[in-house]
Amino acid sequence: MSNFDKEALFMILQALYEGHYEKAAHKFEQESGIYFNMNYFENELRNGHWEEVENYLLGFTELTSNRYSVKLFFEIRKQSLLRQQHPPQQEKNLMSNPFPFSLVPQQQDNLMSNSVGLRPVPAGSAYRNIQNNDGVASFGKYQNSENAWLKLAKEADEVTTIRINEIKEQGQCRCLRLPDKLKCNKISRLMYANSGRSILALASNAMHVLWKWDKTEESASVLPEIWEPKSGKLMVNDIEDVTNGEADPCFSMSNNEVYLISTSGGKISVFSMATFERLCTFKPPPAGCTCLIFYPEDNNILVIGAADSNILIYDIHEDVVCLKGHMKKITGLAYSKELKVLVSLDAEAQICVWKWETWVKQNTAALQIPAGSNSTSAIRVQYQNDQIHFLVVHQIHLAIYETTNLKRVKQWVVPRFSAHITDATLSSESEMIFASFLDATILVFVVGNLQPVCRIQPSAYLHALSRVYPTAVDAHPTKNQFALGLSDGGVCVIEPLNSVKNWFACETIDSC
Repeated sequence: MSNFDKEALFMILQALYEGHYEKAAHKFEQESGIYFNMNYFENELRNGHWEEVENYLLGFTELTSNRYSVKLFFEIRKQSLLRQQHPPQQEKNLMSNPFPFSLVPQQQDNLMSNSVGLRPVPAGSAYRNIQNNDGVASFGKYQNSENAWLKLAKEADEVTTIRINEIKEQGQCRCLRLPDKLKCNKISRLMYANSGRSILALASNAMHVLWKWDKTEESASVLPEIWEPKSGKLMVNDIEDVTNGEADPCFSMSNNEVYLISTSGGKISVFSMATFERLCTFKPPPAGCTCLIFYPEDNNILVIGAADSNILIYDIHEDVVCLKGHMKKITGLAYSKELKVLVSLDAEAQICVWKWETWVKQNTAALQIPAGSNSTSAIRVQYQNDQIHFLVVHQIHLAIYETTNLKRVKQWVVPRFSAHITDATLSSESEMIFASFLDATILVFVVGNLQPVCRIQPSAYLHALSRVYPTAVDAHPTKNQFALGLSDGGVCVIEPLNSVKNWFACETIDSC
């Protein structure tokens, strides 16, 4: 870049600041790499805007450019995790020392310390003073921030394994295999009741199994019992006309835990959770039911996703409403109480947002699947506690989206040649994501940056030389605990040890 071009860029930056377009100025700094604004960087750190900090930094250096970059990004993510776990103490630490400046290369210490109190845009000569012999900004190689994030997604797994917490032995976490005297086949669906006192599983043979804990003892150290009514009835779905391999088993429990609606490819059944009585059945959509949910605000309303891409709204007080807008079978449904919208996901990774009551399609978008991967592998969609952002689970990636504009906020991509995701779910506080894989590995992610912080190996919860893998996963509604439905029909409950309480162990920066 010629000196004339550099001066021109600084004039543009100066004009943005003089016009009070500070947001645009910082974006220009980031994308051009022309000037690193230390005052802005420090303020974002103090305010705990970790994603903005990473985005800005990526405009000047790649995550793996050198050991200093690795340490910088590690420290940012460590502070982010600590702040989520210990907000008051971390707030105090940040205000007293927003960042360990000793991590920055010695040749830049003078630049960083002197930047405090400087005018926002220095003279062009100041820029030349921080260049290396090749005429490139010495803070690192700059590039478009979007491209940087794509590169980051590819490299993140390699880098984060430096600090990921490995659980390889059964003594490193609490693991409890629930009694399975009914000898079920593969677990197709799994869920905790809203109270957290019971777990319900739907097996591939159309049979439901319910485990209950006494009172509030729902932990991985207390064995629950298989619960059955005194009548001895079992909840079994109708599969009379179902051909093997055609069914998409699914179920949903009402918020008050009174009713269960379920199907294994045949008729849709409504059961009483107290007596296991089948209260009624009704025909599924002609193409078959693929997913269903109760409307959270009224148990008389049911939303059904069909294999022919339609969405049906059943209301006992009104006629059935049919929503058309997808091209492939529906694989996920989620409702936002905050926004009063329904989000739907189909097998070809298309997302639609529907306004409740009017049923107008507000927005639609296709998942941004990495090139060369199979898009017809979308699994589920689930809202975070804020009811604004939602998780999309796909066989080769996880993503967080914002509802109103369907903007992808974060993404994690399965590394090449690694096992695919079988299921994933948000934790009770929407701070963690528990994801299961075909190789029986479990990864625990932090929602804040969508990076794995813990890897649970199969040896920690399965017998040696087992070919079993998780087929379904659900999180306890209030505790740091999750349950796995397995390919052999078993169910495991897993939680961290009492002495640890968390799924990640914060290492010192020297471990990088």
